[in-house]
Amino acid sequence: MEIAIFESVVIESALIELEAESKKYDGLYVDMDKAPERKYVKDKAALIAGLKKKVDRVRIDSAKDYKCEVESQALAIQARLDDANSNFQILIDDYAADRKVILDAEKARKQAIFDAEELENKHEIGLLMNDKYELDKIKAQQEKIEHEEKIKIEAIKAQKEQAEHDRITAEQRAAADKQALIDVEANAKLAAQQAEQRRLNDIETAKQGEIARVAEQRKFDEEEAQRKANDLNHVKQINNEALTDLIGLGLSENNAKAVISAIAKKQISHITINY
Repeated sequence: MEIAIFESVVIESALIELEAESKKYDGLYVDMDKAPERKYVKDKAALIAGLKKKVDRVRIDSAKDYKCEVESQALAIQARLDDANSNFQILIDDYAADRKVILDAEKARKQAIFDAEELENKHEIGLLMNDKYELDKIKAQQEKIEHEEKIKIEAIKAQKEQAEHDRITAEQRAAADKQALIDVEANAKLAAQQAEQRRLNDIETAKQGEIARVAEQRKFDEEEAQRKANDLNHVKQINNEALTDLIGLGLSENNAKAVISAIAKKQISHITINY
């Protein structure tokens, strides 16, 4: 079968070489405990596994355009690779099985030794416990007496310590109450001082605010008066210029003033003065 689609991964001659190499190991005994021989077998198996992954990758990538042909070629190549790998895999599996038997036997041997030692230790402990029982009984009675005496001593000591603790606590409480009273008085005095200072600050703030308001109002009044004076001067100037022009046209001064006054009062239709 043609494998043109997969030539980027594996070629026919490489497959033939792998198949031929595998047939050399068909029924052949290999000492897998020897590192070089074991490495050779594992390397060949790893090479074939790697080629299978690459073929599968090409099969997936090319499936859209060559689905039927790709699947057919991929299956054929993988079947040949599986066949080529079978002898190597058998050697690896047999080696793994042999190693498991050896390791399981070693584990069972160590467990048997441990169990025997454990049984011997329990027997020796049982003999020792019989001799130790009476000694422990006497020791326990002595320890009980010593414990009771210790409890009495500790009880007396605890009473003294509690009495001392109560005295110190009472003194500390009295000192704390005294300090609390001092703190209350100091806080009240400080609060009164702060309240008075706030009152004075409020008075000063109001005073400064009134000064600022009066100054602002004075400034506004002065600016308003100046604006009105400027407007009046402007009106005067315009009127004087108009008066001069009317006199120049032959009107008397009084008649010219009357005309300007009438125009300013809007007593003459359609005529205004631009100020």
